[in-house]
Amino acid sequence: MKILHVGLDKTLGGIERFLFNVYNNRDKSFQMDFVTTADRFNYVLSDFLTNDNDCQIIRIANFSNPLRHVLDLYRCIQSGKYDIVHIHKNSLANPLAILVASVAGSCKVIVHSHNTQPSTSRQIGMALHWLNKRLLSKLPVMRLACSRLAGDWLFHHSNYTVLHNAIDLDKFIFDINIRKEVRTSLDLEDCFVIGAIARISDQKNQLFMLDILQEVLRTEERAMLVLVGGYPRSKEGERYYQLVLDKIKRMHLDRNVRLLGSRDDANQLYQAFDVALIPSKYEGLSIAAIEAQAAGLPCVVSDVLSDETRVSSYYTSVALSADPANWAEAILQQKYVKRSNMKKEMEAAGYAMEQEIHS
Repeated sequence: MKILHVGLDKTLGGIERFLFNVYNNRDKSFQMDFVTTADRFNYVLSDFLTNDNDCQIIRIANFSNPLRHVLDLYRCIQSGKYDIVHIHKNSLANPLAILVASVAGSCKVIVHSHNTQPSTSRQIGMALHWLNKRLLSKLPVMRLACSRLAGDWLFHHSNYTVLHNAIDLDKFIFDINIRKEVRTSLDLEDCFVIGAIARISDQKNQLFMLDILQEVLRTEERAMLVLVGGYPRSKEGERYYQLVLDKIKRMHLDRNVRLLGSRDDANQLYQAFDVALIPSKYEGLSIAAIEAQAAGLPCVVSDVLSDETRVSSYYTSVALSADPANWAEAILQQKYVKRSNMKKEMEAAGYAMEQEIHS
């Protein structure tokens, strides 16, 4: 069976990590290819794709040339003779891929919702999203969502199936030896490490993380905020990244913040952290929160996250509107939490990749 995934971005995010997990755990009789508008990636594909020679990364024109984009995608689907075209979306502001796939051949079309807000905050994007929801409701496509919130956002009253953002649990099992090794390699042995694995963006709320860190430091001077992730190479993305850098300097937090960029060893970094911080402004379903719980790592998250994200006692929700002091208090309460092997609990909750991909 041949499957084409549409939605691979140049910045490593939740959709990309989901796609790589699916690819690396697929039935080897499945041929999976990826189509992208990115001319380059801010990460090394071979670090995330095992046996990446088995797949094609097909580059097509971006949305700045809509006619060329449509023609490239149409030809890609037709020439590839795919059985399934699986389209990954944060919103319906741009429905072109769905429309093209619906007319390009006899393939089955899957539309997969991964978020609860558009990637851009522009009002026109929101307006287009709501208009296009009616269009999608009339198309003969299969609808998937990472959570009920994400499904309601993209599909409204249409029927959809929730497909968990499952992970390879064995990679995340807590290991005290790995914890020691990673903390030593990053010179974090004596630190209280607050980790955040997410692209640097307004959605993930790193500016607010700095306010929280400042409050934590009033009580715990050994606190270190470790930010793991790249940032979108757009005007909006670069502007937000610069705001984060400027705020770190302005608040004199240079010694208490580490920027590690995009990494392919998130599973090991979770071992080194003491708390995972996820104050997102919106999420479909936070893979970071699932991974943290799989590693037996306490996570402090915003209350906008779907209830489906809570799968263990290692989960503390704080109101997004709460002040930084409240967040700091919740973080400090996790200092002495004992970590354990969470594989059975995560399997029971439906987050084992092997179970989900073959279900």
